[in-house]
Amino acid sequence: MSKTMPSIILTIALLIGLFSRTEYAIAAHAVTGQYPLRYESNGGAGTMDPIEVSIGDTFVFPECEFEAPANKTFLNWQITGVDGIHYPGDSVVIAANCVSGGAITVTAYWTNAPAAGVTTRPEEKKLTYSGSAQELITSGSTSEGTLQYAITDTNTAPTYDKFSAEIPKRTEVGVYYVWYRVRGDATHSNSNPVSIKTEITKKSIAGATVTLNAATLEYTGSEQNVKVEKVMLGGTVLPENCYDITGDLTAKEPGTYKVTVTGKGNYKDSATAEWIIKKSSEEKTPDAKSRFLSSVKVKQKKGKLIVSWSKGTASKFDVYAAYCGTDFSQRNMKTTGRTTATFKKLNGKPINFKKSFKIYVVGYDSNGQKLGRTITAHVSGKDNKEFANVKSIHLSKKSVSVEVGKTTKVKASVKLDDNSKKMKEHAPMFRYKSSDENVAAVDENGNITGVGAGTCDIYYYAVNGISKTLKVTVQ
Repeated sequence: MSKTMPSIILTIALLIGLFSRTEYAIAAHAVTGQYPLRYESNGGAGTMDPIEVSIGDTFVFPECEFEAPANKTFLNWQITGVDGIHYPGDSVVIAANCVSGGAITVTAYWTNAPAAGVTTRPEEKKLTYSGSAQELITSGSTSEGTLQYAITDTNTAPTYDKFSAEIPKRTEVGVYYVWYRVRGDATHSNSNPVSIKTEITKKSIAGATVTLNAATLEYTGSEQNVKVEKVMLGGTVLPENCYDITGDLTAKEPGTYKVTVTGKGNYKDSATAEWIIKKSSEEKTPDAKSRFLSSVKVKQKKGKLIVSWSKGTASKFDVYAAYCGTDFSQRNMKTTGRTTATFKKLNGKPINFKKSFKIYVVGYDSNGQKLGRTITAHVSGKDNKEFANVKSIHLSKKSVSVEVGKTTKVKASVKLDDNSKKMKEHAPMFRYKSSDENVAAVDENGNITGVGAGTCDIYYYAVNGISKTLKVTVQ
């Protein structure tokens, strides 16, 4: 025997042993190993997740989750290596002959069936933006399966996996396409999807309440501003990003101004609010009971305001001064028995003659009883570059006669101390007062009405407090 023979025999023996162990291992895997179990749609759509099973396991056939082919419905399951058909809920024991190609396959089979129909068709809803999610269509009904819904932004049908039993909801304004179909029961195939075009429209703010930070301001001669504090619609305050603000947010002259709020985004239309700059906070017609009818004259020189008036029957006077646009206060009040008062300061500081002033005088008798007060004079500061003061008043007549119950009117005009400037309009151009209401009355427009026989004077007061009188005889 050659020396190489034993080694050859040994090599052959080792190889035989190796092949034997490999064959045993393969056989063992075929009997005891785990295998993937896969579902085959067989023309249907969608997927079902595979599972791992072992030889000897009991497998229960599930409900079919595949989408059936058109005009078909699910019939049964079949599994490789096992004869016969199976339905959801049936079970088999996994055997080695179920394995093919290293896996186990469960296949869906289908049968022809009529398409399922609806009993009540869903319909479009007429919707307006509310700030909350809203169902876009009404609920439908069917007796041949289950109604399902889906939604798209375009009129393109969604895939079957986008459908569910819930009716779609949306919050924002826009156009939507809601789809419905019937997932057929055991005797009906799935119906084709049908679309319904629906829309959530913008909400109108035409009835909203617009609140400004101020509704009435007193004329100051300078620009004044207002702002929108809130917009209330149906008890709800709208966020500021829901509207634009336009209109008169800034004004200078007396008048009525309008601010407009226009909806944007989910809102439409507009709402408005008005605000006013008043000529004066004083009444248009002086106090009818006042027995103190004096005019008010104001001189401005050497950093002082020098106020003068007529004494009449008064013995003592309180004189008030303030900047226009501010309140009167005791701090800027002087008491005197004379018919003149001088102000060197206002609010404790030197007087700013670029501003405008308002001044009035209260008269008292010797017993301290109040007789009345003058009108409030609105005076432009001498360094004001825009406004002038009234220098004189001209009446078209010096006297008039009127019968009891009849009305007359006299034309009045003014001359300014600087024609290159304009007159302040903190108060009406003229305010009027009768010296005897039992003889003649005068309204805020200067209309004179005879009341009783006799004579009296009608006072014409200019904005800055100077006056002119008209003699009236009532017959």
